[in-house]
Amino acid sequence: MGSRIIVKNLPKKISDEKFRTHFASVGEITDAKLKFTKDGKFRQFGFVGFRTDEQARKAIDYFNNTYIDASKLIVELCQPLNEANKTRPWSKHSKSNKAPESKKEAKKSNKKEDIMQKLLGPLGKDDQFIEFLEANKAIKSKENIWKNDINLDIRQTSKSAEPDKVESEIQTEDKKMVDVDQEPDFENGRLFVRNLCYECKEEDLEKLFAVYGPLVEVNMPIDNFSKKPKGFAYITCMFPEKALQAFNDLDGTVYQGRMLHILPAKSKAEADEIDEKNFKQKKQAEMKKKAQSSHNWNTLFINQNSVANLMANKYQVDKSDIYDVHSAGGKKASAAVKLAVGETQIVNDIRKFLLRNHVKLDAFGSNRERSKTVMLVKNLPNDTNETELKEFIAKQKVDGGMKRFVMPEYGIACLIEFNERQEARDAFKKLAYRKFKSVPLYLEWAPVDIFEGDGQQMDSEENENKEEEIGENKKVNEILEKESDNEDEYEENATLFVKNLNFDTNEEDLRKLFSKIGKCKATIAKKISHNKETLSMGYGFVMFKKSSDAKEAIKSLQGCQLDGHCLEIKFSNRTGAVDAAKKKAVQMTKQKSSKILVRNIPFEAKAKEIEELFKVFGELKYVRLPKKIDGAHRGFGFVDFVTQSDAERAFDALSHSTHLFGRRLVLEWAEPEQTQDVEILRQKEEQLSGSRNKKLKKSQILDDLGREEDDLRMDVGTES
Repeated sequence: MGSRIIVKNLPKKISDEKFRTHFASVGEITDAKLKFTKDGKFRQFGFVGFRTDEQARKAIDYFNNTYIDASKLIVELCQPLNEANKTRPWSKHSKSNKAPESKKEAKKSNKKEDIMQKLLGPLGKDDQFIEFLEANKAIKSKENIWKNDINLDIRQTSKSAEPDKVESEIQTEDKKMVDVDQEPDFENGRLFVRNLCYECKEEDLEKLFAVYGPLVEVNMPIDNFSKKPKGFAYITCMFPEKALQAFNDLDGTVYQGRMLHILPAKSKAEADEIDEKNFKQKKQAEMKKKAQSSHNWNTLFINQNSVANLMANKYQVDKSDIYDVHSAGGKKASAAVKLAVGETQIVNDIRKFLLRNHVKLDAFGSNRERSKTVMLVKNLPNDTNETELKEFIAKQKVDGGMKRFVMPEYGIACLIEFNERQEARDAFKKLAYRKFKSVPLYLEWAPVDIFEGDGQQMDSEENENKEEEIGENKKVNEILEKESDNEDEYEENATLFVKNLNFDTNEEDLRKLFSKIGKCKATIAKKISHNKETLSMGYGFVMFKKSSDAKEAIKSLQGCQLDGHCLEIKFSNRTGAVDAAKKKAVQMTKQKSSKILVRNIPFEAKAKEIEELFKVFGELKYVRLPKKIDGAHRGFGFVDFVTQSDAERAFDALSHSTHLFGRRLVLEWAEPEQTQDVEILRQKEEQLSGSRNKKLKKSQILDDLGREEDDLRMDVGTES
């Protein structure tokens, strides 16, 4: 099925506008053409392209065998150019209309050749006579008469000239011929697609080409004035063989009412290559290429110098007072702790501002797919305001398509959303590592769906509805937490791998079979076909609550039949690591006690500084940093609060982006301690049995033996 139709037997005096408007009543038209000969004579047929296949089918059913100005129309589906069984065109003006010669015509041509050979006789094999005939043909066909003289000159010069020069000339001519008849090269995996519909979007092309394999880039240039596509695009496939497959399948096919024309494109490196670059330009080009990657920095990172400037402006003090440069003697707080507390306060204020502007903060923490229209600009100076940054962006000629501009009051970073993908890409290239107020700009693509809605201020009714939704979401989260608690009850090494399943077997049937042994969950691996249907892959996983039930299932159900297939069961090896990672992620965010595990502590930090940082949020029981043999701490520690509410407040404030001596602190909830009675008993047991089981060093034993010998000598001396 296609979306392009051919309309035959049109009136001789129909106009393009009338032809388009006549078929526009059925659906959205992407292309409408009337065909003419080279002399300008109308051939009484035309093509109409629709956006979807359904609209084309509807047009055929509606307009076939109808009339326009007493002309009965014949409406049919247009055949793709790459179709093997395509019918021969009925018109004599068609380029592909090459009718085979009949038997009579073949006999006539053979008779003429025989007669000519008899008349010419020995002259038919003479080279000079053949050259004379070719010259006469050139005169009749109005070609260059001296065309053959060029070859003669080359032959004559080849006798006198050096053989190397002649070979070079021949090689250049061969190269020209090769360039004309060269086969398409798909080594770089990049395709040039043209004759696209002007309403086509990059998402549509991604769906069309993603069937053949993963895509690296889809670039569809748009017009700066109309903001519409230019009708062509560049597709870069990850694997070159997939690009070749897409070329063979899609070149000449109908897509959204137009015939696709696909050509191999040059690689991006060759297209953007600039000769004679200096080191600085090469370095900037490399940095801009790396900026397009999917990695990201800490989203809420703030430079320590910016933190000090913001604190000085906020509390109206000198910057030197924050660093305690001029203070001499006395008890003073650590400058690193001051900056860490200030950074925490600034980060929390920025988070509140982003929430008010409908930004999803949870999207930054997860490894989501990156957006192609929203970018995050970071490393801005602390005194930057919105107008200054917009003026700077306007100088780079990328301000035309900005849809949304979100910038906190501190001016540390901002979010910019563009209307079109091409505008966002151009802005990213021009602004990445661009110098702004003596500071380079750091850019990264924001996660997908980072904004809630269209970003406009909600009415009071919408706010009430949102509060109701939040209440419902809390209930759902409570249910999910209960389910996660139940999932924690599942033991390790209790997951089975089941293969040789029938493709018609569903998860419920598999669960019922294994639930005879014990409580379990069952999942079947599935994939999406080319027709976008979910198909079973013939294997699945069964997770039991107890590992003993899993062992029993292997013994009793091995080789049993389910829907006519004998099952093969064994322990799963991959799910253990996944379950462990999930449990670890839950443990990190789920509060268990008032004790916090702090990782990535700088080695120059002391326990007193950690205590000063955490006591801002509540009263502490103790701060403990485990030490090595040489007395230095191991880079992590434990902070225990008196109440769990203080511990929760400290965890929420410091876990986002708090740096101490330039290193970001990583917080996790520690495991709850044993009861105090057990700890006291253990300490007493160690005190009682420590002296008995303690191993003595060799030097201590020798010292004790030496002392005993001295005592014996003293005793012998006194007796004498």
